[in-house]
Amino acid sequence: MIHYTLYLDLDSHTQPRWGGNTQIFHRLPPFLTHIFNKINFGFPEVTMKHKSVLFTVLFLFSSLIFAQSNHLSVGLIGTQFSNLNSTDRISQIDNPFGYGVIVGYKINQNVTVALTGEYFKGDMANSLGEEKNLRAHLSVYLMPVTLGKFSPYISTGWVYTNRNTDFTNSTSKTKNFLNGRIGLGVDYALIQNLGLNADLGMYTDGLSLVGFSSSVGLRFAL
Repeated sequence: MIHYTLYLDLDSHTQPRWGGNTQIFHRLPPFLTHIFNKINFGFPEVTMKHKSVLFTVLFLFSSLIFAQSNHLSVGLIGTQFSNLNSTDRISQIDNPFGYGVIVGYKINQNVTVALTGEYFKGDMANSLGEEKNLRAHLSVYLMPVTLGKFSPYISTGWVYTNRNTDFTNSTSKTKNFLNGRIGLGVDYALIQNLGLNADLGMYTDGLSLVGFSSSVGLRFAL
């Protein structure tokens, strides 16, 4: 069972802290500290090593853009992944569902850069074992027009995946790889600074398509 908890405390009198040996994250902006301090990816293998690598990337990314925090947004995302066919696949899991967080920086009215961290796990097809995926996705989003509360966009970027596979014969395998991603979607303004997002993505391994994704998320502009 996967469990995620997100807690955002806007009380300016509270100074968040990271526990354990993750002292580097003391320098994170307070809102990111609270978010990441409450995330449980659901399996111990990434609690320190892989989780720390992902959070280090998020830390560096947020530090570069925090000087202009009025252009910053954060959010939650849920994604349904779909394999193209039995040969070209995003995952050996049949249609896995992932959860994640996203940090975005609005360069100007039409261009946004965003970094997404996602996780999913499940049983592989044909009862081969269990697969766990930790993904970091960096993309550029182009929003040419705004139609009332709707902001359609196209996007392109790269997805880094750390995959851990536990086979039924008690062997395990770890693999790291990159996929290209092209997407299109729309942001809808619910209220001031809070929006709903819907996104469709297409993935390639450089030679052929391997699958698609559909996601829904919430974005909070700071």
